[in-house]
Amino acid sequence: MLKMKNTINKKHIFFILLTIFILFTGFMNFHISSTIDANNGNNNLQSSTLLRKWTIMVYLDGDNNVEDIAFDEMRALEQIGSTPNVHICVLYDRAHYGEGEKYNWSNTRYFPYIIKDNDWYTSSWYIDMGELNMGDPATLEMFINMAKTQYPAERYGLVLFDHGAHEIFGDNLGGMCWDESNSYDFLRIDEIVGVLEANPVDILIMEACTMASATYYAELRDCCDVYVASENTMWGDNLPMHEVLKGLNANPLMNTEELGALCVEKYEEKYENTINYDCQFTLTAFRMSEYQNFFTALYQLSNQMIHKMDSELQNIINISRGASNGPDYRRQVDLKTFATWLNSSLSGESPFPLVRQYAEDLIDAINNMMIAEFHSFYSLKYRGVSLYFPQNSSFYGSHFGNYSFAQWSTWDAFLHAFYAGTNAYEALLDQFYNNNDFSISPILNSNKEYTNQFATPDQSDFYRAHSTIGKGFKFTLRSPHAVDFDLKFYNRTHSFRSPDSYQKTSNTIHVEFNDASVDFDLFYINVTSRFDFNTTYDFELHVPVEDDVYEENDVYENATDINTLLGTEITALKGLDGDPDWYNFTVDANDVINITLSYKDDRYYGYPILYLYYVDASKNCNYIGSFDDTGDILSIQYVNDNGVAAEYAICVENYRGTFPYTLTVDLDYSSDDSYEQDDDFQSANQITVLPITYTNLIAYDADCFNFTLSPGDWLNVTTRGTERDIALELWNLSAPTPIKLRQVNKIGPDETLIYYTAQGFNASLKIKPVGQRGCKYNLKVNFGSNLGFTDDVYEENDFDTTYDDLPLINLEENATGTAYDEDLFRFNVTSVTNLGVQLKFNNSYGFLNLSLLYENGSLIESSLTTITNEYVVENLAPGNYSVLIKYINSFGIEYNLSLYSNGAPAVDFSLRINGLSVTLEGSIISRWSTFSSIDWGDGSHEFWDPYGSNNVSTSYIPRTSALEGLSHSYNISGTYNVTIDVLEVDGDHWTTSRLIKVSIGTTSEFGVFGYPSILLIGFGILGTIIVIWRYQKRKID
Repeated sequence: MLKMKNTINKKHIFFILLTIFILFTGFMNFHISSTIDANNGNNNLQSSTLLRKWTIMVYLDGDNNVEDIAFDEMRALEQIGSTPNVHICVLYDRAHYGEGEKYNWSNTRYFPYIIKDNDWYTSSWYIDMGELNMGDPATLEMFINMAKTQYPAERYGLVLFDHGAHEIFGDNLGGMCWDESNSYDFLRIDEIVGVLEANPVDILIMEACTMASATYYAELRDCCDVYVASENTMWGDNLPMHEVLKGLNANPLMNTEELGALCVEKYEEKYENTINYDCQFTLTAFRMSEYQNFFTALYQLSNQMIHKMDSELQNIINISRGASNGPDYRRQVDLKTFATWLNSSLSGESPFPLVRQYAEDLIDAINNMMIAEFHSFYSLKYRGVSLYFPQNSSFYGSHFGNYSFAQWSTWDAFLHAFYAGTNAYEALLDQFYNNNDFSISPILNSNKEYTNQFATPDQSDFYRAHSTIGKGFKFTLRSPHAVDFDLKFYNRTHSFRSPDSYQKTSNTIHVEFNDASVDFDLFYINVTSRFDFNTTYDFELHVPVEDDVYEENDVYENATDINTLLGTEITALKGLDGDPDWYNFTVDANDVINITLSYKDDRYYGYPILYLYYVDASKNCNYIGSFDDTGDILSIQYVNDNGVAAEYAICVENYRGTFPYTLTVDLDYSSDDSYEQDDDFQSANQITVLPITYTNLIAYDADCFNFTLSPGDWLNVTTRGTERDIALELWNLSAPTPIKLRQVNKIGPDETLIYYTAQGFNASLKIKPVGQRGCKYNLKVNFGSNLGFTDDVYEENDFDTTYDDLPLINLEENATGTAYDEDLFRFNVTSVTNLGVQLKFNNSYGFLNLSLLYENGSLIESSLTTITNEYVVENLAPGNYSVLIKYINSFGIEYNLSLYSNGAPAVDFSLRINGLSVTLEGSIISRWSTFSSIDWGDGSHEFWDPYGSNNVSTSYIPRTSALEGLSHSYNISGTYNVTIDVLEVDGDHWTTSRLIKVSIGTTSEFGVFGYPSILLIGFGILGTIIVIWRYQKRKID
């Protein structure tokens, strides 16, 4: 046998090196991974940065016997779904397991994004929160914070859904949202107030019974701007929120009061024809800004009834109470009905004229605080708001006195006086009843004496007053008894301040602050009695106050003449306690008076009242009206309809304290410019010379200018030097009836209108004032075919172009253009198509409106979101359609238009694994997605809302989404199914899954890029085996 040498030749060396290279490559590819933060990926929702118009938060408590109604509410919300402008999120708690797989859950789920027509029971669009206590204020606070953080909006609405209870519930304050799974815990009204004072909303909607009470209205005054509730039982399936939200989606720009009125309107539409004595339907929308007027009116009535209480008045009140029983007839009355009966019962010669007057004032206050109100056929005595008024003391709940409203309004004291039938309880009331806290301290007038203040041993009295920094003040307290009072002073931040001088005699305390020590503009005085019996005291305050330069205008005879200041803002004015300011001016016949009063919105300074008077020839001031508000601006408009020039006077007073303010009185002049009468097309001024500039025009009503445009003409209209906002309108007078072709009204005074016509027509330009009349402006008009404007290749695709002459765009095609006027494109659909239309442009130059139209020009759907992408998705039947692109506030904006037919989106992704951590790579989602999620397979989810990133693709080309780089850490080793779910704007879902295996110490990669690593390692191992086998074989040979 021939023996081989135990050596390896060059061929063997090459084969071994190749094997080592394959092993090394596979091994390195197996180990290359990025390090991720193990804290990422545990239910972290990705927030949207887009500021929506509205975010509606629905706190849906079905964890009790209203579960079936809550079920219907959730289903109804899905009929609407979230949109870019109106976002809906829900926290939903259920009571029991239902039948079937879909309903087999009973805990709490957070639905951050309600999807239209989505089967939410099998959807991944929720987070399982476990069993939350819906009666815990911490749950409500968490929900509001999550929704506001994840979906910021210009306005917020909160809907609270469940049972409700009026002021007293057993031994507790009333409230709503009982949770059966948590020992029937519920949200007391003070707990709701505590949450919402820290997290206020624009509108609060109570889908619960008996929540429209005066007490709740008062307690919630700082929690919302509009409050919607029912004073009766909410029968049936409650408020049709899906109809309300449908209306909001149609007009997301509606303000808060309009949304409140819409709630009442939809409730009335649903139940106005329901005639059932056992089911009495009511709903009211309240404006919270009227609280102060309402409170004052009720306070006056309550105090007067206490003061005059005797058996005769008690009998009248009792009859009025019986005629106005509320839903709980033993404990409630309808407040408006009660005040109406009280007023009518005291007509004629009555010993209680002020009770009657204050009852009438209360009716007016109730009317002013209600935006809208509905009561059904058998609910005639329910007029919007209830009041706690037990029919006798046995039904009175002592907890009612814990409401701040019950104390401040003195209604609690009235109830005691009424049950006793005597005015003995008047002794409990001084001028500032229940001023026992900083927050409810009355404002004092300077240099005035206050007498007969009532002190009790268990209560402190708080007052506040304004001071001038660097000016001292004095305070003196007297008592008929030997003085034994604690007297303390605090600054604006409630910090204690010691007086510079303190003197005490047997019945007087006198303190002084010198000039240097007064470094604060507001201070509080706290008086505490140390007697063990009730006593009275008097006091006076002296604060030196500096008025404005127009003082002494305290009476009409010394009024400040502001005729030379009309149209200008008068600044540095100051309203003082008990010191009215008078101004007078003259206006021509039919002039419109516009008065604007601006002041600091600060309850510490107080709020002003403005009185308007007509001054006759005898210099008598004839009262026209009074106006007040608790905002920071007061606007009044009045027409001098006397037929002749007349003098008017203004009086500004403050009913709470001292405040700085500015005043502007402007006139809309009834006299027009030299081109009047150009108010309509028939009397319009004719333009024949070009270009032409008009100066010193006045838009008192409407100004019209007629001219003729030839085929191929461009029109260029500009206004300059305008005082206020105006609108430009272009009309086609050649049509059988005039047609408005274009309106321009951007924010700001100056306007520009550019228009191109292919056909030519007789035209009219109409200039209209927006808001105030009498706007002065200059106008320049030019038209012709050589103005230097060049449109895109599709021009002549305007409204005056026939449908067949519009440019044709096919599906799956793009078109680029320039929006100088309106651009229309036609297209044809040959089969049922889920069409997507997308418009891309640069919104730094202005905004474009995208509309989908039928062949006849009627609207199908439109999109105006003021972002760089507008898109419309609609199921279309076979037929002819068009797309309209229209500029909003600028012209010459370049755009790209794309049309897409049906097509499944591309959804793909890969994952990089490092031990128990994974990182998303290479994720691809659809161009039409509105929402995406990742289910990590262990109960954790990630959500992505593209509205915040403007991530809408322009074509079918797959793209990497904002999900790129998201990471997640698992708690234990195992195999997990990771799924990306993409929601299309038309509601369709597309999903892709990857199965991964993670373990401690394992570093690998799976997905689109993971398998080559496995193959390389496999080839490396196989190559090693072959080398060893061949080497051994040669040795044997």
